[in-house]
Amino acid sequence: MTDTTWNEDAQRYELRVDGDLAGFIETERDGDVLALTHTELLESYQGKGLSKPLISAALEDAIEKNLTVAPICGAVAAYVERHDVPGLQLVDKQG
Repeated sequence: MTDTTWNEDAQRYELRVDGDLAGFIETERDGDVLALTHTELLESYQGKGLSKPLISAALEDAIEKNLTVAPICGAVAAYVERHDVPGLQLVDKQG
């Protein structure tokens, strides 16, 4: 079973598999803008498609909190380009 939670102390989203830390997305926040800066899966969990539910959960949380997302991390940027995420607000790259 997988579960993604917000770790306030570490300022990151954490993905757990059967209770064990499997990966995380590091963030930086500036007002209403949430920058997703780095996604990492621990070595034993890589190649299992776990970045998708982690990124999806982080984006859903940002939507619920009415935050604008800056997809700095390449994995997050690729996810946003490939998937329709209703309600997602992205930083305007032009301005």
